[in-house]
Amino acid sequence: MRKLYTILAALLITVSTFAQAPEKMSYQAVVRDSGDNLVVSQPIGMQISILQSTATGTTVYVETQTPTTNANGLVTLEIGTGSVVSGDFTIIDWSTGPYFIKTETDPTGGVNYTITGTSQLLSVPYALHSKMAESIVGGITENQDLNNVLTQGNDAAGNNVLNLGILAIGTANPRAGAALEINSTTGSVLLPRITTSQRNVIPATGGMIIYNSTTSTVQAYSEEGESIDQQHFTGFANLAAAGQSFTAGITGQLSKIEVNSLSIQSGTINIYAGEGTGGTLLLTQAINLEVGFNTITLSSSIPVTNGQVYTFSTNVDLKYSSNSGSYPGGIAYSNGVAFLGDLDFKTHVSNGSWIDLH
Repeated sequence: MRKLYTILAALLITVSTFAQAPEKMSYQAVVRDSGDNLVVSQPIGMQISILQSTATGTTVYVETQTPTTNANGLVTLEIGTGSVVSGDFTIIDWSTGPYFIKTETDPTGGVNYTITGTSQLLSVPYALHSKMAESIVGGITENQDLNNVLTQGNDAAGNNVLNLGILAIGTANPRAGAALEINSTTGSVLLPRITTSQRNVIPATGGMIIYNSTTSTVQAYSEEGESIDQQHFTGFANLAAAGQSFTAGITGQLSKIEVNSLSIQSGTINIYAGEGTGGTLLLTQAINLEVGFNTITLSSSIPVTNGQVYTFSTNVDLKYSSNSGSYPGGIAYSNGVAFLGDLDFKTHVSNGSWIDLH
């Protein structure tokens, strides 16, 4: 008797171009003849059936294919792309399983199927179910496997899940007014566990909560107020490779800088302690500017002290104002050289702090 050894029972999902659930499944098997010899490099005939509920259950889809084995007796095909005998692969409701795959094989390439095998489709094919919306009271919801979203690149560039309306864990009926509800009697919320040094490079904003593993305390960031040092936006011309010094109005964290650009530009910004670019370099990062006013959010907040001077310097051209009514807390720079006048700029310094919650 010839033998068919299934090595991947249609468990591999093919990635589609538009990140939707694909309408096909990969299938591989090794074919041997009655003497246990590999059937190599020859066409074989196959009929593939999808059965519902049991190994002898209702047949919901049947197709035929004529693949060719390779030099190792391995046959590879994609279920859903063959000649349809009955059913429609694209409308199978994978949520009503279990489902089984039945293969019938003719090693001579015809339709005299002498090898038969049936095996249950396990969890992976049910990722196809993520494309189906289920009706619920008050609207439509979609069951989505977030693991697939994050690893297969559907909508989550950078492994981010954005713009969720309500996130409910452990309940299908979140309470009115809740943006996040966790309903559990067996688990708890585990906060980010980070050291003080790791905490200090986070661009902090009011309401953030962490567990500080250095001090063994739960901490929250309290944003008590913000000081904006600025030159009023009255710029009239570009300053090449522009920079600006400024005096911190309060002790706190410098988190954002606003500048005025006449064109679309890409470059870098450096921030130094002291007047000019000869002081300690505190931060450098890439920037991408649009035409008009741009807010540059720093990749990590910089601690600044009330009354101390700091300087930011760029390799792009920015608008500046004449010395009439100029900003008294600093001066402009072009290519690192002091320039009469001031940039159109704002610096945002908040005097928030991390406080212990216990």
